[in-house]
Amino acid sequence: VKANKLKYTKREVKRADEAMELRRRLSFPADETLLKYQSIINIPITRKDIMRSIDIYGKDRNSIRGKRTKKKSKPIYMESVYKPSDIQQHINIDIFFIEGEGYLISVLTPLDFVMITRIKNRTTEALRAAVYHHLATAESENYEITHILCDGEKGFSAFFNAMRTAGYLINPSGPGQHVPVVERKIRVVKERVRATLQSIPYQLMFSLLRYLVEYVTLMLNFEPNSTREDPTSPYELFRGLKVDYKRQLRISFGDYAECHNPHITSNTVRRRTDPCLALLPTLNAQGSHLFYNLDTRSTCIRDTWEQLPFPADILRRCNNLAAHQRKKLRVQPTFAYEPVDEHNNYIEHVDDVDLFDNNPADTNTDSSSDSDSDDENDHNNNNDDDANAAVTNDSNAADDILENDRIRQEILIDNEMHQETDEYINPVDQYKPDDLYAEMPIDPSPQHRYSTRSKGPAEKPAPYKDGRTWVNTTISKSLKRLKKAIFHASLTIKQKNKFGVYTNMTVRQAIDKYGDKARKAVTDELQQLIKLKVLKFVKAHEIDPIVLKSRLPSKTFVKIKFDAAGLFEKIKARLVGGGHKQKRYLYSESETSSPTISLVGLYIVALIAADEGRTVITADVAGAYLRAFMKRLVLIEINKEESDILVELYPELEEYLDSRGKLTAECLKALYGLIESGRLWFELLSSTLIANGYVQNQYEPCIFNKWHEDEQVQSTIGIYVDDIIVTCK
Repeated sequence: VKANKLKYTKREVKRADEAMELRRRLSFPADETLLKYQSIINIPITRKDIMRSIDIYGKDRNSIRGKRTKKKSKPIYMESVYKPSDIQQHINIDIFFIEGEGYLISVLTPLDFVMITRIKNRTTEALRAAVYHHLATAESENYEITHILCDGEKGFSAFFNAMRTAGYLINPSGPGQHVPVVERKIRVVKERVRATLQSIPYQLMFSLLRYLVEYVTLMLNFEPNSTREDPTSPYELFRGLKVDYKRQLRISFGDYAECHNPHITSNTVRRRTDPCLALLPTLNAQGSHLFYNLDTRSTCIRDTWEQLPFPADILRRCNNLAAHQRKKLRVQPTFAYEPVDEHNNYIEHVDDVDLFDNNPADTNTDSSSDSDSDDENDHNNNNDDDANAAVTNDSNAADDILENDRIRQEILIDNEMHQETDEYINPVDQYKPDDLYAEMPIDPSPQHRYSTRSKGPAEKPAPYKDGRTWVNTTISKSLKRLKKAIFHASLTIKQKNKFGVYTNMTVRQAIDKYGDKARKAVTDELQQLIKLKVLKFVKAHEIDPIVLKSRLPSKTFVKIKFDAAGLFEKIKARLVGGGHKQKRYLYSESETSSPTISLVGLYIVALIAADEGRTVITADVAGAYLRAFMKRLVLIEINKEESDILVELYPELEEYLDSRGKLTAECLKALYGLIESGRLWFELLSSTLIANGYVQNQYEPCIFNKWHEDEQVQSTIGIYVDDIIVTCK
């Protein structure tokens, strides 16, 4: 949109904005109808202004979201071409890396068809699965593979016997040599990945890199083969079908579109489309496309959509999603970074726990085969004998851990080699890699490895050449954590409290252990919720199923509290909402974060109080969060144990029980555990103080001051969540 505005003068852009406003005032008529409104007296815009607004902003998003209907399926016509499946093919395979993420590439010759599969690491298991997938793909189109050409990658050589048993002729290259056909294709893929990234007006999420590589590969197969006399592409020769612009090339990778949602009920007022980013065509006869849904944070397949220019809010959302991923994709990606772990396995970078499989690798590899003729040769990581040696540690436990891992590794390798030499593995039936076209969630939220209040960086492993130092440090920390856990397990509850170890129990555990005392603590907590009108109970079967699906779980934690002397004080219960299930992308950062007084600010308040001889009072607000009102609709599900207690206390709630004996309630006030509760409580407390004449400190938002004119004194209040310090002379 910003680029489209540069085509016109400021006056013309202003008139286009007025045309958009007129469209909204007229309740979003069709563009053709809007052009007929020139008969209105004193209308400030012209026909050209309306056409200019469409050129700048595209079709109105609100109109698309409100009016989009499902179109009837068009007749499917597929034009076939000659398919030379009778010609025997050779498959050339190799590995390359983009931003530390590995891909196995194979080229069928003389067909010149390229296939690429993302691999988790360079272990034998991962490489075998990818190679067998490519072989199965070729055989599914009735192409016979006779020769396999590859380099000296040890991950490949580990399953050569199984490939020979299956009838393939293996032709590995010599040490330091590569397969020329594949090397050229790797260079072209990297060039086009770079070019596509430059054309995207936002920062691409790292999780979508695999889709970009697949898209580039697909477009490369659409390109006519220069070695043939006719302009037939490798894709057409491989599939036996012509490439159709209206099916496979309807939209580019990364473009913004409003996609029709086929799951929306037609008689509701919900919007009919979702904002999505185009990924790649699914290559079906209907012309479907794989998209990334910006609302649900998942991939989806859609047939109907409306491509639009990028508005500012969509660009901000895309950049925000990329910025919040633990691994970020650079605008100028590197093709040489190949991370390894202490076993010399190449580490998989995973941002989305739901997207990839995290099974451990079985076999060690140590060679590097990725190179680029365009001066982009990836760095080869040579074996370091010392790095794989047992790590010297003063503790006998560390030696035992390393020895057990070594023995387990040898057993796994022996089992694998035995299986490869004595058993025949079916390449087609035995392995199935990740389905790239499956609709799956992609969580862009950051995965914190350290406290969110800490300003220090997360700990990262050192490069492989410094692996020994990193392994030493890691094992030492693990042993310390193990000793600490053993020590904590031997403590009594009183000792745990003394040493700062607190035990949280569920309602069932607490009642079984402490009986009526624990039950009374849970009852007091539930009665407090009713007394403060925190919950509004609703009947689950009367709620919209889509809204009910967003219902959050809840849990009541019971904890033993002791006084400063370590003596038993009371049993405390707290009902907590499952804020970890809330959709954070629906909230801004300011809605989910709440300030607290800094240590420096607290010291300054104490210093001023001591210097002026002020009286100091500290206070704790009981059930602080439960006094702030919610701004959004949040439903929670109450567990059966707590529901039984509530029905026993308030029999009228029995009609709200569902078939599983659980209660459903709407949170009217900020329940503990919800992501917005801390902010809502701070806003309530700060607004109350300001209404009573206190002034918020400009540099420390949790310190409030008030000058009392009658007494000629100043009072100061500092806030740390629900703990308050008050000083006054």
